[in-house]
Amino acid sequence: MSAPEERRLAAIMFTDMVGYSALSQRDESLAQELLEEHRALLRELFPRFHGREIKTIGDAFLVEFVSALEAVQCAVEIQRTLVRRNSDVPADRRIEVRIGIHLGDVIHRNGDVYGDGVNIASRIEPLAGAGGICVSMDVERQIRNAPGTLLKKLAPTELKNISVPMELFRIVLPWESPVRPDETRQPVSAAFRKSSRVVGAAIGMVVLAFASWWFSARSKEPTKPVASLITAAPPAVAQTPPAAPASAAVSEKSIAVLPFANLSTEKENEFFTDGVHEDLLTALAKVRDLKVISRTSVLGYRDAAKRNLRQIASELGVANVLEGSVRRAGSKARITVQLIDARTDQHLWAETYDRDVADIFAVQTEVAREITKALQANLSAGEQSLIARRPTRNQEAYDWYLRGRALLQSLPIGPQRSQHDPTIAAYEKAVAIDPDFALAYAELSYVHGIMYWYGRVDPTPERRALALTALESARRLAPDSPETRVAEGSFAYFCDNNWEQALGKFVAAERDLPNDAQLQARMGFAYRRLGRWSDALGRLERAVLLNPLDEQTAGEMVKTVFGLRRYPQVIEQTSRLLVLLPNAENQHSYAIQARLSVDHDWAAYSQARSLRPLPAWDPNGLSRGVLAATWKGDLAAAERCLADPRFPAGATSSADGVLVLSVPFARAELARLRGDQAASVELAREALADFEKGGWTPRQEIVVRVRIAQAKAYAGTEEEGVREMLVGLREVRRRDKMVGTAVAMEVARTMATLGRREEALNLLRECIAAPGFSSETDVSAEQVRHDPYFVGLRDDPRFEEILRSEKPL
Repeated sequence: MSAPEERRLAAIMFTDMVGYSALSQRDESLAQELLEEHRALLRELFPRFHGREIKTIGDAFLVEFVSALEAVQCAVEIQRTLVRRNSDVPADRRIEVRIGIHLGDVIHRNGDVYGDGVNIASRIEPLAGAGGICVSMDVERQIRNAPGTLLKKLAPTELKNISVPMELFRIVLPWESPVRPDETRQPVSAAFRKSSRVVGAAIGMVVLAFASWWFSARSKEPTKPVASLITAAPPAVAQTPPAAPASAAVSEKSIAVLPFANLSTEKENEFFTDGVHEDLLTALAKVRDLKVISRTSVLGYRDAAKRNLRQIASELGVANVLEGSVRRAGSKARITVQLIDARTDQHLWAETYDRDVADIFAVQTEVAREITKALQANLSAGEQSLIARRPTRNQEAYDWYLRGRALLQSLPIGPQRSQHDPTIAAYEKAVAIDPDFALAYAELSYVHGIMYWYGRVDPTPERRALALTALESARRLAPDSPETRVAEGSFAYFCDNNWEQALGKFVAAERDLPNDAQLQARMGFAYRRLGRWSDALGRLERAVLLNPLDEQTAGEMVKTVFGLRRYPQVIEQTSRLLVLLPNAENQHSYAIQARLSVDHDWAAYSQARSLRPLPAWDPNGLSRGVLAATWKGDLAAAERCLADPRFPAGATSSADGVLVLSVPFARAELARLRGDQAASVELAREALADFEKGGWTPRQEIVVRVRIAQAKAYAGTEEEGVREMLVGLREVRRRDKMVGTAVAMEVARTMATLGRREEALNLLRECIAAPGFSSETDVSAEQVRHDPYFVGLRDDPRFEEILRSEKPL
């Protein structure tokens, strides 16, 4: 008896090995060897993008994906892998494939896949050409807004046994031809339009003067003194960010939901108004056919009296804006909304709702439906069901949930433990009133999880247990909710450091939360931990597209580009971001560092750094502050930095909870640099006691093992310490690809300080060849060149050879 059929929508990929039949006739043994190598290479990539191999047909693969975007990402990675593989092999041993992708209806039967979705994909594949990717219009619709995607439309094509001519597209791969910056960044650039908010402000003039100095093409003539550049007025061109490329047209189905005005006589209803605004925004964000800007980016436009809708739409990269107001009196509420095409100031739709507060969810559902209809966006049955879902039927519980959410969103990055208490209390009140409130449990689990994650807050087993208990309640009440899946992924990430599991949960949630910028960012973070750098960058670019005014997300995106050693791209991106985010310190920092790597001008770099000193108290400033002083040769200033009473006396984690810092250990290293070995031994022993005190989270423990080994090496047991350092470093690299390079650079510094030249050079070579991510210090060749810890290597020709080998990844 045959198995029942299952019909569903899927992305189907066909791959075909170019020239295999001819090679088989010419050299059957070589053809079989290359076929097996080709299969091994591709099979390693399919699961990374959640692809399921259905079958092989000779030298072809048939693969199914749930997501068209992941199918395309997999195809690009296949071609990238083969290009790298073919770069140093003879012509007769090259492996080239053609790839075709279609999104359509398929039938699953007895482990195989049938239907038009399969047939069309198989007909598209031969049109791709050697090393190419061809996709149908159905796929193009899904990926057209994906960051870094450039497509070339082909002439309408009649496919064999397909009755209607199809519109097909070829994906232009980055290495096929010189690609202009405006082509590779086309989806993001629409978010960075002209911002007149900074023009005319005195501080904006200073920032832009500084930016113009760095970002303009500088001649080889001696530069003016930096002080005069800071006080000079900026040229007019510096006030306008780079224009968006013509290809990056704003989507007709893009929208920003501006903060609603609170017209209630009782101002304490502000949280209720914010809740209505955010819930409506969240509902719209579940519609895949829309582009919806995240809440963080729209909050800056709260003042209705100062709104310029055309300017706002330009800055956020949208065509439409929704404005509204809420008036609540007791159990009654009036909600007024109006949808406007910001480019023409045309009112597309408006409505006023007078309802009981208990019916507020029904209003949000109705408004979301009307907006999708007005924008001619497709609203699937599944999306309608998600939008109509009520998180709770208890208004009091919902009020407490809104309070908790507002408090959570106001918290700084890595806050102190006490700052979380009001948020937790509000969520706990919500679930006490309504024990079936799954969404509140999911948020509560997240708050406990980030408290556990940030090592300075509460990295205790008890805190992890609280996160797990809240998560289990959410699972029990709403196991299939996308918010529950996000909570599961967050727990796997923050508490278990299981990046694969976290990513799987985030991907599952994304199907129902396609416009969730925070989710896109978390996926990017998980990809980075797994060492999937291109995937990470794509997700972070998507997050910035949806949340262009969020400083943290923009910083993480640029950090990733910098880590991939793409310094000109960093300069381009920071020049745009600094117009919208003029006070973003991380953007200034990366801009200066990237310019150093492009110009190799250490004097200008040092001057620029001195103009933007570190904050008076920066939890991450320990390593950076010490290095800043030692780079200048001022070891006394470095000691004063370490003597700051605001630094913890013993070993502590950094602000993001990864690397473990210790003042005695830093002083032990400085003593080595001064040549005072006796002092270094005593300080290292003090640091060793700090590191061995215990109480570290699992992700801290793997770094602490390395720190203990470093302290042992300084404390007099050098050989034992070196052996343990290398063992510990291997474990860090295995567990966390992103932290691996940072820890490797720390170990390289220790080896160089100990005078172990060969070990230091070998580690340095590995670091320069890998993505240069780091939590406390930067890993670029130009900074390594001036790093005082490597002063003993500068007379070795291999040192410069290693640094010159740096290249974009």
